[in-house]
Amino acid sequence: MENEIEFNCPYCGELNYTEVFIADGRSQEFINDCEVCCRPIEIQVNFDNEGNISIVLKNDDGFQS
Repeated sequence: MENEIEFNCPYCGELNYTEVFIADGRSQEFINDCEVCCRPIEIQVNFDNEGNISIVLKNDDGFQS
């Protein structure tokens, strides 16, 4: 199952999109570069039993949103 998630960059605040796949596991961590400012964003994604998604974003300073 594929889900597109949207999130605001923790650096510049611009809206970004990425795809996540529940088949890759209920808990995932990866790094995407912002589509606007190109800075790296650490993304933690968790799927619950109903397939709902929760997202935690971290920048280089460890700031979470």
